[in-house]
Amino acid sequence: MWGLGWVAEWWSSSRTTSTPKINADQQERQDRKCKAFSTGLQGCRRANPDNPEVCKNLEQRLFTCYADAFAKVEANEQKKCFTKLYTSGAYKGRGHCMPEEDAIRKALAARGCKTLV
Repeated sequence: MWGLGWVAEWWSSSRTTSTPKINADQQERQDRKCKAFSTGLQGCRRANPDNPEVCKNLEQRLFTCYADAFAKVEANEQKKCFTKLYTSGAYKGRGHCMPEEDAIRKALAARGCKTLV
């Protein structure tokens, strides 16, 4: 009798994808592109040490800058979320699209991205 264990093994191995790590050249290139956001965020944090929440938009823009290069799927999902909020008139400031922001952070971490903060 033929066993079907090989089918299960093949199926699980073919469905598993590894996330490629970012190399030093890619990291350096994106660091240059995102430098203005990093510098702005650092300045904001120095100016507001007791209220880091003031700098949330700059922080999000920095992560989005890296995500545009290294986590495109997640970045597109976040853009869709914000577009939906803006066009519907539901946008009221901060706190929207948090699952998409978390997905970006996880994707960047999985690829080994080091943001400039």
